[in-house]
Amino acid sequence: MFGLALSIGAITLVESPPKTSLAIYADVGTFAVSFYIIISIWLRYTRIMSVLPLERRRTIFANSILLFCVAIEPFLFNLLQKPIVGAETSSFLATASTLFGLDIAGMFLVLGLFCNEIATEDRKLVARNLIGTFRRERNWLFLSSAFFFVSAIPVLWSIQIKGTSIRYLIWIVPLALVWVASVHRRRLVKNQQKS
Repeated sequence: MFGLALSIGAITLVESPPKTSLAIYADVGTFAVSFYIIISIWLRYTRIMSVLPLERRRTIFANSILLFCVAIEPFLFNLLQKPIVGAETSSFLATASTLFGLDIAGMFLVLGLFCNEIATEDRKLVARNLIGTFRRERNWLFLSSAFFFVSAIPVLWSIQIKGTSIRYLIWIVPLALVWVASVHRRRLVKNQQKS
């Protein structure tokens, strides 16, 4: 599903080719953001699923929700990148950005729930020394999800800073958190290997 989402995102670039050099950079840059989101989710997903068994009904249901969110991410992101132009542009972008924020929030929430399952000590899915790692990742994921859920509050579309909706600015925070959490996790692993 992740490969399909990335392919759909790449196909949208070909669908309406840019007309200028600057537009090429803009299209590649916006695709890079979508790519970063999908790859970040995929890397966490594969790491989590290498430990979490899928036989529980709740896990299967959450996995289905995650895959749905991944599948529609390129569609929603493309709506933000190339909105319908006209009198309804602001309303259209408000709706598309709300749905995109909720979609990404859902992905982070499901991954956080998966980490919570792994971090439950009585399940004994990982060694005791790894439980803290999954708890920290769960907390980062829940915090990131919360930022995206908050960004979907309708009034945040209207508030602008230098012509940019605050909703877009809020999205930067959880994406940066995901990166910081990855760096932090790698350092912890490296320190554990040294000792």
